Amino acid sequence: MKNSTTLLAGQYDQAKPFDINIAVAHGIKFPETEPVQLDIAAIQPELVINMEVIKNSNEHSPNNDEKKCINLYYLIHCTKSKPAVMIEFISIYLIQTPFLIGIMKGSLVHKDWSSMNSAVHSLIPSFNMMGINIEFENIAKKIQKYSGTQKQIDEIPELVLQIEKICTQACKELEDELIEIKKLHAA
Repeated sequence: MKNSTTLLAGQYDQAKPFDINIAVAHGIKFPETEPVQLDIAAIQPELVINMEVIKNSNEHSPNNDEKKCINLYYLIHCTKSKPAVMIEFISIYLIQTPFLIGIMKGSLVHKDWSSMNSAVHSLIPSFNMMGINIEFENIAKKIQKYSGTQKQIDEIPELVLQIEKICTQACKELEDELIEIKKLHAA
């Protein structure tokens, strides 16, 4: 008989992604539970972001009339409109993205294609989460491909510049959104 262990919250290494199949293979047992459907809006309506507020704020940048590069619909859907979770996702983006862009720029200078590849790989999922146009995700995928194969590396500097520009704009817009979400959450 296998020695079984019950997994408790926080008992796994949070630096590594959690894979339930690996946990089960190691004999970790999970308690049997029934799925629960909660209507958060009915329990705590103040915790749900009003979709109309976000819809209106997503159309134009508050600083000028130019079209925004972010669209938070997917983030709202994934977080089930919970402001605390949205704040966490946006905050992580605002911390990690400039860091990853810095790695990409440094990798260009040092021609460190492995670091370039790793940094852009980490950046790619954020385009979808923050509603940035798929065109920029495809540019990032080109950088990943070119740095991985070390072919067409002469195109990488211009592509990195485009990614840096859109991510900088996204960070500015997300800082504004973060302020608005925190205001709504505090109200």
